[in-house]
Amino acid sequence: MKYAVHCIFLTVFLVIQATWLDSISVFGVIPNLFIIYIAIISCFCSKKEGAIAGFFFGLMLDFQIGKVLGLNAVLLMLLGYVTALFCEKVIRKNTALIVMIIVFIISLFYELIYYVVSFMGNLEFGAVFFRTLIPECIYNCFVAAPFYFIIKKLSVKLWDESER
Repeated sequence: MKYAVHCIFLTVFLVIQATWLDSISVFGVIPNLFIIYIAIISCFCSKKEGAIAGFFFGLMLDFQIGKVLGLNAVLLMLLGYVTALFCEKVIRKNTALIVMIIVFIISLFYELIYYVVSFMGNLEFGAVFFRTLIPECIYNCFVAAPFYFIIKKLSVKLWDESER
């Protein structure tokens, strides 16, 4: 059942990311729903599930906008795994604030690695960092709050139900 929910979120986020998010851009920056979702669900699931979800969400992102096919799949897979590991070993209680901080950090790592690999330094780093990377990380952080409560409510039902 929880895999069906992941597929539903994947489909909905794909449509929203490709169409509607441009209309809520702030200074040309839009949130990345894929990063937000992977960061949040990785706080509620195992390392394996975080990695698998990250891979498939990243693969869909690669098909949608990827300049280097497979880059998003590998990045989100690693971030899903590392986030789940971190939440499992370090975080004792997932709160909205902690998840928002995790989303900020995950977004920053993702954007930095994506920038380095995709553009190979062809753009001025300082301008990109302050005009795009940091604003997107902040935007992701705040967009994550409502998603956290929705996903938390679903995860309590689905993750607990599937483990019975």
